[in-house]
Amino acid sequence: MLGGSPKYSTLEVAIYQAVTFEFDFAKALILIGVQFVVGIGLQLVMNYISTSALKKLKQQPNRVEIWKPKPTGLAKLGLQAVIFLQSFAIILPLVSVIWAGLSVSKLSERLLNPTLWQATQYSLYLSLIASIFVITISYLIALEARQLLYTKAKLRYSILTAITLFPLLLPIFLLSVGLFILLMNSELSSEALLLLVGICNGLTLLPFIYPMLFSAMWNSLTSHDKLAQGLGLKGLRRWWIVEKNQLIRPLVTVFALAMSSSLGSFTVIAFFGNADFSSLPYLLYQQLGSYRTEDAAVTALILMLFALLPFLFSKDKL
Repeated sequence: MLGGSPKYSTLEVAIYQAVTFEFDFAKALILIGVQFVVGIGLQLVMNYISTSALKKLKQQPNRVEIWKPKPTGLAKLGLQAVIFLQSFAIILPLVSVIWAGLSVSKLSERLLNPTLWQATQYSLYLSLIASIFVITISYLIALEARQLLYTKAKLRYSILTAITLFPLLLPIFLLSVGLFILLMNSELSSEALLLLVGICNGLTLLPFIYPMLFSAMWNSLTSHDKLAQGLGLKGLRRWWIVEKNQLIRPLVTVFALAMSSSLGSFTVIAFFGNADFSSLPYLLYQQLGSYRTEDAAVTALILMLFALLPFLFSKDKL
């Protein structure tokens, strides 16, 4: 969004400009169709590659030697250089955000800006709604999927698992455009916008949260199912007595990841944000768009700090 222009833009930026600035819905629909075709094409290519790799793996003998790389000489130096450059590319922007945020003039006045803390409050609400929604949906899907896999119902398991990939096949940006067109003449309260944007933000995280949660739940099932069956435990009693200790850590981890990820989500609120309903990314976008760079530096610093907090909190709880 920030670097887009009429000459240099991605499909998402072009769709956003067509809907919000040009109000050219025909152009937006054409671009959405292009993105839909590209998404399906990439998904088919990914499925083909993964299927081919699985077939080759099945054709190999059961005993395969594990290859461990041992780079020496120039190869080792090259690998170290790549790792250093990647670390530098990650650390430098973070240091830049911290320095820019702390070195602005009248820092205390900018920190006391009511708009900044209202946006922070809405961002936290949105992150909480998104995290609870995506973890609940992922847990329910994983609960059924692991049972299907455990009972060898592979076809139904594959269909159910494929549902979690829809946000990759049909990016949430397309859903945002559809909701914007549908609701553009409706006046929604801040509470309704919180639920709408929060749920959409949660959907964007489904392809990433589900695999992490399913892996832990599958390991828990295969390790403790016989014990639970022998004790006659079902439902919440089974979870509390048998599975809680193995699942609590993954649940806290995915909650922290979901909170941090959704704090910086801009896709949905770009269409529904306004003066009375703004998140930190939306406020940052507005400040940079109006060349208020010092205000934007403080907003970016606050956003980075709050994105880090869930992981610090989760480490204390584990």
